[in-house]
Amino acid sequence: DINVYRRRFQAIHNLSPAARLVYQCFEELPEKCISAQEICKETNLPRRTVVYSLTRLKQVRLLQKFGKGRGVRYRLVF
Repeated sequence: DINVYRRRFQAIHNLSPAARLVYQCFEELPEKCISAQEICKETNLPRRTVVYSLTRLKQVRLLQKFGKGRGVRYRLVF
């Protein structure tokens, strides 16, 4: 469906630079679930920035959230 791809394309291009960096962590292994801590280590961004970016990516429906508390993992939406 072209509208789904258009919405996804616009959402990706409207992201902040930090959110794009977080999103790129998921592009390498899209099927892998990643924690905020792993993203912090990979991107060298502060945890607060990573958590804010993950929340934003979840709001625009680019990521799915699994679990609660310290066990939260995120995965790319297909």
